[in-house]
Amino acid sequence: MSSNPQPPQASRPERTGSEGDETLPALQFTDLLASTIHDMKNALGVVLNGLEAFNTSTLSAADRRHWAQLQFEAKRFHHKLIQLLAFYKMGHAGGIPAHVDEYAVADLLEECLAQEQGIIECAGLRAAVEVDESLTWTFDRELVTGVLGSAIHNAVRHAAARLLLRADVRDGLLELAVCDDGAGYPREFLEPGGGGSHGDEDEGTREREPARARGHGVDFRRGNTGLGLTFAALIAGHHRCGGRRGRIELANGEPLGGARFTLLLP
Repeated sequence: MSSNPQPPQASRPERTGSEGDETLPALQFTDLLASTIHDMKNALGVVLNGLEAFNTSTLSAADRRHWAQLQFEAKRFHHKLIQLLAFYKMGHAGGIPAHVDEYAVADLLEECLAQEQGIIECAGLRAAVEVDESLTWTFDRELVTGVLGSAIHNAVRHAAARLLLRADVRDGLLELAVCDDGAGYPREFLEPGGGGSHGDEDEGTREREPARARGHGVDFRRGNTGLGLTFAALIAGHHRCGGRRGRIELANGEPLGGARFTLLLP
């Protein structure tokens, strides 16, 4: 006895990933990477808070130096993660929002110095600020503080005994300089005139590239990526006024005889 034939079943269409409310938009690799970096930054921030709250008065001199080195490297890494997130925003989120206001320049420099005072003291360095107390300027305080903080970190690594933060106005531009009394930038890395170049200042050696970010390569031997000064130059260029853009300059010599990093803002 033959069975009754069954009607053919309609085949189920395969889900393509672009239909219905249940599907999520595909995440780009850069989005996942940025999310991971953000988590790393927050975790490292907890470590930094713990280091800063630690009572070092009971430590020996050698242990305090070791603590200072740990704090220094953790802060340097934290700065790098923030820089990477800033690059991500520049490339994928329509740029970094500007939060520009008028500030007392003396307060800015004193704050930058205070944030790094523990590292400076443990390194046995003397630091000073030179600025007209009445000087005010318009800029994005958070971005400028980040650039100067990275420059101070680099100066601490290379200074012999002294650091100087100073501010002045030249040709209608605010000059914010971080100076040290170390060996200075290698001559072959400085453009004629000693300025307008950028690269990675804080990876153990002072590497740099020509202005306008003309493709600095990665140096695996020295660990240089070209991000540090590239970031500084981008932040400088983020400040525009009256058809002028900010820039950075690198030079050797005055005022302490070593390297001088200068951020110039219109």
